[in-house]
Amino acid sequence: MEQPFFTNRPLLPRKPPNDDTTVAPPDEGPSASKILGASTRARARRPKEATKTDEEWEAIKKLFCELYVQQDLRLEVVMTMIEEFRGFKASKKQFNTRIKKWKVDKNIKRREMKSIIRKQTQRQSDVLPKRSAFRVRGHDVDSTKIDRFQRTNQSGPSKSNDMSSRELASRLKAIR
Repeated sequence: MEQPFFTNRPLLPRKPPNDDTTVAPPDEGPSASKILGASTRARARRPKEATKTDEEWEAIKKLFCELYVQQDLRLEVVMTMIEEFRGFKASKKQFNTRIKKWKVDKNIKRREMKSIIRKQTQRQSDVLPKRSAFRVRGHDVDSTKIDRFQRTNQSGPSKSNDMSSRELASRLKAIR
């Protein structure tokens, strides 16, 4: 048998087509699924949601953003409302995909919060400290969120071994 130019492996002979003349071997005792306690019935799957077109998604985008972002409702509540009022049914995963695509997620990402804190500390260390207001994806960031992030994600000596130069200088002065 001749080998094609793109492989070094020998070609395997083709299997004969499966026809009704072949006979299955007789049952030789309990199957592995019965021994392991697995169910012999297949698990019922949830029916797949129909794929929506971009035009269908754009038709509900304004309403979705109003309910989800402006009114700050939970995704499950928004999904139910859109289904009842517009007859638009989609899965939670489909909505989450659109949230990412439209960039309307509510949570502030870790890297975004770190850059906010970096900018805030930079402005506070200036000669004339400024009070800053921050916006992420068009929404104001509450100062309590920033403070909470700093408290829970502090990188002081208690959580890591490396100290900033200011902390090191103040500790050295205290020792002298």
